[in-house]
Amino acid sequence: MPARPLIAAGALAAALLAPLAARAQTSAPQTSAPQVVAVLPLHVAARDTVLAPLGFALADFLSTDLARSQRLTLVERARLGAILRELALAASGLVDSATAPRAGRLLQARTLITGALTRRVDGEIVFDARLTDAPTGRVTSGLSGRASLANVLDAEKSLVFRLFEQLGVQLTPRERALIEERPTRNLSALLAYGQGVQAEVNGQYAAASRAFRRAAAADPGFRQALSRADAARAQAVRASGTALDRVNKPLELTPSTLRPGLAVDPSLGGSQQAEITITITTP
Repeated sequence: MPARPLIAAGALAAALLAPLAARAQTSAPQTSAPQVVAVLPLHVAARDTVLAPLGFALADFLSTDLARSQRLTLVERARLGAILRELALAASGLVDSATAPRAGRLLQARTLITGALTRRVDGEIVFDARLTDAPTGRVTSGLSGRASLANVLDAEKSLVFRLFEQLGVQLTPRERALIEERPTRNLSALLAYGQGVQAEVNGQYAAASRAFRRAAAADPGFRQALSRADAARAQAVRASGTALDRVNKPLELTPSTLRPGLAVDPSLGGSQQAEITITITTP
């Protein structure tokens, strides 16, 4: 009678556990990478100088509120401003099916949130927002609403919760509580904050810092404005330092750069290197 093959204990255990492991893997919740989202400034008609900073402020608050969810990753503000300036969209934030794919690639964002603010004759503010799939330029949904200027932040909260629904994001109770907080209820502070965001998007960091500080002065409890003022000032210092590094780079005068007959300043002592220093003072 032929001998029956022996099965090693380890192999036998693996054979018995394999179906269980397969079922556990199938039933385990699937985790996906966070969606990358960019919120562009809300477009406002050029003639409405009061609403213009409000469009920047509300877009900034939308970005802050959307970032409360761990399911979403928001494009950093500094990167957003740099790309918008490159695309000449800093002033309007307007993105259509033609510009969306390039904007999405540069921002490395799958979804672009754009919108507009208009003011009716009776003073009521009308919101229009939409989600655009960046690779295709296809508008996946549109949202609208309206509110008085005094209640504009309440409308922003309503809008952000609807955006979460459209993005398929379920919020935890803690995330929802954080989103429902109002950073300020002072309209003057809100408008000054919007001016700061607008200046920041345009790369004017010193002006942004001053505007954020005006917002904090109008509402001392507006902690977000004060932190943004400090961040903008630090960015202004870094930007001026980079400019100084470029300006103060030694100028090498080599024979290839000197034209025949070019006179050399005797005060240089015959040296072919000159250094120019310019000091820039920022507030």
